[in-house]
Amino acid sequence: MSNILHLFWHPEPKQNFLQMGGFRLWIETVDSAKTKKQNLHPRHFNRESLSQWLKDCTGLNVIAPSQFDQRTLMLPTAQGQPLPCPELMIDMADDLLDQVEWADWTVDCYRLADNV
Repeated sequence: MSNILHLFWHPEPKQNFLQMGGFRLWIETVDSAKTKKQNLHPRHFNRESLSQWLKDCTGLNVIAPSQFDQRTLMLPTAQGQPLPCPELMIDMADDLLDQVEWADWTVDCYRLADNV
């Protein structure tokens, strides 16, 4: 199974010139899950899977639940689904790529550090 680790900077919602914020990571997989929540990314690791992945890969036994949250990201989308990242685009139809638009998708994230 292929998993892609995504890392992004999320600034705090303030108007200061110097913005505090933190790095967050989320994992995308090839396996698609059925979800009832609108705009929930169908191929992201949910909080439980992400927590288990962190324990397995980092050896951390205790991961604070407060380090997890959900963030909405604007991602390329076609036919109502987020496009997979380029590493997972194995057999993507060329005509599908002509229909790409941007849409909001929610993913479960792990906050790497407090505000920096």
